[in-house]
Amino acid sequence: MSQLPDHLEDLLLHDDFLCWVKNPASDTDGTWAAWLAQAPEQRGEVLQKARLVLQSLPPEDELSPTEVEAIWQGALARRHEREATGEKAWHHNVSLSPWYRMAAILVLTVGLGLLSWYVWNSKSTELHTAYGEVRTESLPDGSQVTLNSHSQLTYKTDWAGNREVWLTGEAFFRVNKYQRAGTSVPFTVHTQDLDVRVLGTQFNVRDRRDQVQILLTEGKVDLQKNGGNKESMLLKPGDLAELSDFDSVLRKQQVDPARYLAWMDKVLVFEQATLQEIAYTLEDHFGLKVAFTDSSLKRLTFTGNMLANDEQLVLETIAKACGVKITCNGKQVIIQRI
Repeated sequence: MSQLPDHLEDLLLHDDFLCWVKNPASDTDGTWAAWLAQAPEQRGEVLQKARLVLQSLPPEDELSPTEVEAIWQGALARRHEREATGEKAWHHNVSLSPWYRMAAILVLTVGLGLLSWYVWNSKSTELHTAYGEVRTESLPDGSQVTLNSHSQLTYKTDWAGNREVWLTGEAFFRVNKYQRAGTSVPFTVHTQDLDVRVLGTQFNVRDRRDQVQILLTEGKVDLQKNGGNKESMLLKPGDLAELSDFDSVLRKQQVDPARYLAWMDKVLVFEQATLQEIAYTLEDHFGLKVAFTDSSLKRLTFTGNMLANDEQLVLETIAKACGVKITCNGKQVIIQRI
């Protein structure tokens, strides 16, 4: 057992180790399980890094055999340099497939510190919407996402593992059920304070101004708070869950989904909304910066539905209904008494 290596570079040259990382059941004689048990903390970190490398590998056909061989020889040269400095290295008669060679190449040529950045940035997709834009896109598994104004969705282009996306802003998801090797693969939406985990369902996620809202319209959703308190909550259709940084309490209530999904038809819906709440909506949809000359005006309320495609008409309607004066200077808006 003492002859087995500890350096990640050496381990990635060991085909038995790579097979074990990919499939723990392949360790039929318990060799690698015993190796891990000898130094679980140190070797556990190495094992996690190895998993990161293997999960990030491109398909074999992305590089030609000639290209792989050329890079591979450079990787071996670096390993030989390490041995020449007197650092102990584990010796193994290397004869690996191009796919396994790529695992070692990633570590030996770019290094683990750069690897995390490389893997994420070279294999991720970002969807953005401008102010006033609503955009629908398909995800790698065939699910659909509709992004509201001024929102961003990030996800790995190649969903070799779990289906995960990161959201800032607001989006509606239509998630397909998906199986791999007979096992259902979950779909997870990450926000700053909550993770939303589903299998196949339709739901809306809004993450703005230190508050997260999750509205479920179909299926079942499991919510879990991030951080130290792993509080969770199950939702059923029509449930609206809210989490605010103000008190960090996860709450839910039954609502009319139509009110919260009107934005998909570019309709603004206000029900006894204060002017302060309306000001936030104007910022989210139009990029307007609203200022009040009198803070008491923030408490005035308005109820009504308006098309979100005419910024000037929206402002005029609110001004008339609330009995206030609204003046604009570019994207700067001032609300004052008449």
